[in-house]
Amino acid sequence: MAQDNLFKPGEKVPDSGIYKIMHDRNHRVDHEVTCIANERFPPCHGCGKGVRFRLFMKALHFSELEEFRIKAA
Repeated sequence: MAQDNLFKPGEKVPDSGIYKIMHDRNHRVDHEVTCIANERFPPCHGCGKGVRFRLFMKALHFSELEEFRIKAA
């Protein structure tokens, strides 16, 4: 896991949920987004790989629940 619970672009999202995005202060104020487990954190078009992500609140994506998975025919 990333140091101090901060994640960098290119790392795998460990848990689905709402993440706070911390940009370079000259680019944009911090904000929240939803990220899905096992996807990769993306770079920012303004901050590049300097942007960081911190888990704010875990929340499952519906595709992670058995009741909503697509069943094979």
